[in-house]
Amino acid sequence: MLFISSHLRILTPISSTVWPSRLLFHSLASLPAKRIKRSPPHVHTAASPKRARVGDSSLIINGELKDFESGASAFSELVQAEGQAYFDRTRYISKLHEFDDFILFCRPRRFGKSLTTNINHSTRINPNPNLQEMPKILNNFLNCSIKAFYRKYAAYLGGNFTDLCQNIDNEDPIVNLAECAESVRYAIQQDERLAGIEGIYILVDEYDSFPNSYLNLPKIVGGSENAWDETAVGRTFRSFWATIKALGTEGIIKRTFITGISPLSLSSLGSAFNVARNLSFHKDLAGLCGLTSSDLEAALTGIYEDPKVYDLFFSEMTEFFNGYHFCQDETVNTVYNTETCLAYLQCRIEGVTPETEDPENSEVSEVFLRRFATSAPAIRDFEKALECDEKGNFMPIEYSNFKLQFTLRDLSNEEDYISWRSLIVYFGGLTFHPEKPTTHLKIPNRVAANRIALAVLGKYDLRNSLTEARS
Repeated sequence: MLFISSHLRILTPISSTVWPSRLLFHSLASLPAKRIKRSPPHVHTAASPKRARVGDSSLIINGELKDFESGASAFSELVQAEGQAYFDRTRYISKLHEFDDFILFCRPRRFGKSLTTNINHSTRINPNPNLQEMPKILNNFLNCSIKAFYRKYAAYLGGNFTDLCQNIDNEDPIVNLAECAESVRYAIQQDERLAGIEGIYILVDEYDSFPNSYLNLPKIVGGSENAWDETAVGRTFRSFWATIKALGTEGIIKRTFITGISPLSLSSLGSAFNVARNLSFHKDLAGLCGLTSSDLEAALTGIYEDPKVYDLFFSEMTEFFNGYHFCQDETVNTVYNTETCLAYLQCRIEGVTPETEDPENSEVSEVFLRRFATSAPAIRDFEKALECDEKGNFMPIEYSNFKLQFTLRDLSNEEDYISWRSLIVYFGGLTFHPEKPTTHLKIPNRVAANRIALAVLGKYDLRNSLTEARS
């Protein structure tokens, strides 16, 4: 399983299962002339705790309820932890396989995208403000991921770890990636134990968290897409995706599942990677990331016996964390922000009062707040959306067009309100109206209002809007 930007992993499917790892790579020259048969790696697993599903919800509890872990990234560890509660989304795996082979799936921050792709937090790229330093950081990250793959699956690839790594070029991870894919192709052809493996399944988690740190609007309409386009790291980023596309065309990469916040960075690649289908707002995947009312009802009844206490906290979570409607074409169930809800529930278990208006780690990137603050269309939308009706509900905004994808060149046009509005939806500042999603948008909840709309308007010192929204 392969990850770029913040995370990178590679999977090779074996029949109906998957063969996991972090990255592929190798050259045929380093494969032994005579293949050595080795036993596949044996995986030791601990005894599973007793699991119980709560009612008709997706909530599963391992034994006696103790934890709602937020920020989890390893599903295998989550399901093994005694006392751990988690919300099962495995039913979506079969749905994903019914769609296109290359999928892009976007959600705002803190919606559990990383757990969806089961990534490892130790594999991160930390952006450096100095673009001159980034090529080395990116190259090291990719090559380390490849070595980790070889370390775990040397037995499948017909050699030992040292042999597999000897031809890695520290300066050219893209060539390394192509050679690694070729080594997997060769292994499948030569080893009868791998007859059930169809190819490589690539999972790319938070694909845009790395490039988003360097996004700048072109100084003129029609200018360069990105501040880093012509830098070494920008060329590596483009070459990486072009290689993934080429390997997919050749058939060695069978599937790719990409998560991120918006399609902006992929859109800027153009024909270098134009094979992914954006399913971010497909009705059948609207609940893939996020929690439903029934999920939280089950969780709260597991913590509290008093209905009055339960109702109070459920109403609080609904006001601050609910309201996201991730389908444009028809009405579906709204969802709550996953990680914010998990942190809230954990506080309740521990007897601590959770922060609702300003929850931890709910901030939007300062880079994008600055972008929104310089956009006249975004300012107009935020001002209107922050108005409330007599019941205190945020006012809807009527729209006629929505863009699934757009580029920085589109956003450089200050009056391209369709692109700006679409970007705000991807970031969670607006969402499709639950009752009339085809024609209206709205601010989903109080946290979204505070973290995005009010944060942007505050930079302009628009006191009237701020006062009205808080009253």
